[in-house]
Amino acid sequence: MSLRECDWRSAYGPADRPLESFYIAALSRAVRYDRIAGFFSSYALAVAAQGVAKLVARGGQMRLLVGAHLSAEDVEAVLRGLSLEERLAQSFLPLLTDPQALADALVRERLKVLAWLVAQGRLEVRVVVEADPYTRQPVASGGYFHAKGGILWDEAGDGIAFSGSINETATAWRYNYESFHVFCSWREPEHFRHEAETFRRLWEGAEEGWLTLPLPEAVQRELVRMAPAEPPLEEPALLPLTEEEGKLRWAAQFIRDAPFLVHKGWRVGVETAPIRPFPHQRAVAYDVLDRFPCRRLLADEVGLGKTIEAGFILRSLLLSGWVRRCLVLVPRSLARQWQEELWERFQVEAPFYDGSRFVWFSHPANRYQEIPEGESPWEMHPVVIASAQMAKRQQRAKGLLEAPPWDLVIVDEAHHARRRDFLDLDRYRPNRLLWLLEQVKQRTRGLLLLTATPMQVHPVELWDLLRLLGMPGRWQDDQGAFLAFFGELSKPLGQVNWEAVLPLVREAIDSWGWDERWEGEARGALGSVGLQRIKGVLDGGGRKVNLVLTEQEQEWLLKAVRQHSPVGRLLYRHTRSLLRHYHERGWMRERVPERRPEPVWLELSDEEEALYGQVERYISTYYKRYEELRRGLGFVMTVYRRRLTSSLFALKRSLERRRQFLLGQWRDDERPAGLEDEDMEEAELDEDAFEELERPAFWDEEVGEVDRLLASLESLPRETKLAALLDHLERLLRQYDQVLVFTQYTDTLDFLRGELVHSFGSRLGCYSGRGGEVWDDRQGRWAGVSKAEVQRRFEDGGLKVLVCTEAAGEGLNLQSCGVVINYDMPWNPMKVEQRIGRIDRLGQRRQQVHVLHFFYRDTVEAKVYEALSQRIGWFENVVGELQPILQRAHAAIQRAAMLAPEERGPVLREELEELARVESLPAVEGWKPYGEGLLPEAPLTSEDLDLPILAKRGSGLAVGQAESGSLGIAILEGMLELPPPPARPDLVRLERLNGVRRVGYYRFWKGSWRPVSTLRQLLDALEAPAGGQPSSIAEARRRFEEECITL
Repeated sequence: MSLRECDWRSAYGPADRPLESFYIAALSRAVRYDRIAGFFSSYALAVAAQGVAKLVARGGQMRLLVGAHLSAEDVEAVLRGLSLEERLAQSFLPLLTDPQALADALVRERLKVLAWLVAQGRLEVRVVVEADPYTRQPVASGGYFHAKGGILWDEAGDGIAFSGSINETATAWRYNYESFHVFCSWREPEHFRHEAETFRRLWEGAEEGWLTLPLPEAVQRELVRMAPAEPPLEEPALLPLTEEEGKLRWAAQFIRDAPFLVHKGWRVGVETAPIRPFPHQRAVAYDVLDRFPCRRLLADEVGLGKTIEAGFILRSLLLSGWVRRCLVLVPRSLARQWQEELWERFQVEAPFYDGSRFVWFSHPANRYQEIPEGESPWEMHPVVIASAQMAKRQQRAKGLLEAPPWDLVIVDEAHHARRRDFLDLDRYRPNRLLWLLEQVKQRTRGLLLLTATPMQVHPVELWDLLRLLGMPGRWQDDQGAFLAFFGELSKPLGQVNWEAVLPLVREAIDSWGWDERWEGEARGALGSVGLQRIKGVLDGGGRKVNLVLTEQEQEWLLKAVRQHSPVGRLLYRHTRSLLRHYHERGWMRERVPERRPEPVWLELSDEEEALYGQVERYISTYYKRYEELRRGLGFVMTVYRRRLTSSLFALKRSLERRRQFLLGQWRDDERPAGLEDEDMEEAELDEDAFEELERPAFWDEEVGEVDRLLASLESLPRETKLAALLDHLERLLRQYDQVLVFTQYTDTLDFLRGELVHSFGSRLGCYSGRGGEVWDDRQGRWAGVSKAEVQRRFEDGGLKVLVCTEAAGEGLNLQSCGVVINYDMPWNPMKVEQRIGRIDRLGQRRQQVHVLHFFYRDTVEAKVYEALSQRIGWFENVVGELQPILQRAHAAIQRAAMLAPEERGPVLREELEELARVESLPAVEGWKPYGEGLLPEAPLTSEDLDLPILAKRGSGLAVGQAESGSLGIAILEGMLELPPPPARPDLVRLERLNGVRRVGYYRFWKGSWRPVSTLRQLLDALEAPAGGQPSSIAEARRRFEEECITL
């Protein structure tokens, strides 16, 4: 008998009866079996023993890996001298001998199969625990050994591997539908080798971040004690169920089915994620999920959770089966943060495609995956993260657009998709990213655009983004009508030209229908008659509004106009002021903190001032030359001007790379002109232009200028700004436990950490596009750590100072910190807002956060920011309606900074005067997510998972303990492997498999079939007396089919 004899499916689920069709069939042909189980328990061992009696009969050998969760108390005990083996034995023995588990005959009989193999020396068990990747010492589990799968070999050397999808964490349960994929050595050799190599590295203890140990002897002895005298050659029979076991199987089946339920099953991913959503995040996620497939713009202010909302949506759509292919386009510097966020917060694993290979976050031993020749990278994985800068390049875009359509595309920092200029609105010239998204929108069912700044320069930017989502009629085709609409809304109520506004709103209502939420609120405020008068005015095209409607009714008409416009329907926006209002009304418990700003004005030393002038002359001279050569190439010089006010060290490193490029020694095609990723993202750059650029004649002259600047930089003493930073850190650390320091550039970060490590040692940490880094005193070097570890050490007080680049502006959440220092000031004030958003965010423990901004006095940056403070109180606050002013500030700095010092004065005065005149755009009032009413419930929440566990364990376990404790995790894992439930006359489960899988539960009660839409309802139905004997389930099936059709 050989494995090749069978036609193995690519995937198996409960409907395939995997015990018979896979485990028994495969193990009847295998002579060697490597198995990775989940968390150690009698349940996990019983699951791993499925079909193993057939391996016994074949005389085969088995190796088994099991996971172990170490708490902080466990690690502390080991550090005090208790051996790790003793600690594991103390943890494992109660789980192995759990009387509740052993009362299950099937569990008991399967354990005997493994016990017999152990006693005969044919099964070896090893334990995997989380460890520090550098010291190899066990650590408290921040993650959980989540693998589940195995590899089987037959006598001919052929093999099959299977990899499952139930994964647990130590902090929260991650629900996923029980299924597994199969890879045959002769059919999918690369996948098979990957699974076999992963097992080998784990078994040999070579997997980074994990420690592999023998099973404690005490546990092995207990297993041997369970061994039967005779070899178990047949799979244990399924014995008759008790009533309680039958109920437990119903609960387990419902949990498995929850994401597929017709009754809002797609919400389950939100409610079972490792993190809890804030109310506004839950509402946004629910609205998208309830309407999917749809297209939306997520535009919350920085720090309020756009990425979190997108993560909840993606997780839920994957679990429910609505999405099988998803593309996430992000700035390159945020790719790692997206991987971390999706994995750590949502347990969604997504590789980053860097243009040549895949980079995995959660597979340290197999971090890189090459792309086989002839394969499309866009078709290899269900979820792919890619750099927007890479994807928009001509050759990359071609491959992307030739790939099969996507179910969902997510675009972060979507405001980078914009026109090339706004001077002539009739001439539409999209940049490369906007062009790409116009093509991609035709090849995806769902589209999510994320940006805190949907309007930066002109309202037409918002129109361009909304067109990607799709609007009805003139909204989509006539930018003039769109702009005029918002122009009217900016006027006082009595001056609005309703005849220009209402026909457009009518088009939106005809396409999307009336907003039920607005109708309910208007009826409550005005009564049915008042509501009908407003609807009549809308139908009449806006004539005589002032005569027909009262002032109150006109105000509600204006609300209707806003709510029914594409902005009201397609855009979600929460501001800090809105969330403060929610808090005041009692709709949110969390408070939004206030800010205490402190500008720090610094004087350049004489040497610095002389160098500053020398660098500015170089920049302005070559900026003009490159612009004359080709418009837009002068951008390269803006990079060095930005770095000048960051740190002289960053400028020096940039000039060194520039010199390499000018001499033809730069060999990185993905980052042209000697630029870093952070330089590329700082401004709009068409990388394709560098591919066609011929060598200018003045490059030799520029090399000489760069050499002179580098020589001057070498001779400078310590920077003034560094001395100021050290002084302020000393002062602030007397008031605060930790300080967060931000800079734009990794080069500046490297400079600062090199200076600060002498004072702070292991209490200093860094976070950048490279990930987290901490100083290891014992080894005298910087050690890489995960983002989660950086956050943990910072929050626990192990780190006093954390230096970050803009990469942390999206990803690190440091609510425990009350003070941030902006060591340099980006030209775009919204970048500063993103930095402050790391601490000024929901969950901040202080009512006030302290923000310091470092400026060199009399520089262009200082003057523009000072003008902003006088104009809009920028230092105190940044609000969404002021985006045009902030973007004008960005333009003002760039225009003035790139001029020679002697030409700058008049231009700077002109820009500051213009800044004083810029008006705010009308507020972007998007969809208002919720009010005083409660949101509809989901079929299953993390709290619900306690209910069957408590039923299984009795009163010895408290609510909450089951979900977070390792015992609860083990019970849940065992539950999810239970066979289907027994039939009941008053309870029916219906399933539809064509297309997207859908499931419905119905209970016969008081003469009719009624839907069971939550786990709590199911458990109540199981406890209640039978509700009668139905003659048939035809009514239930009819309701189920109707509900499937409406999805």
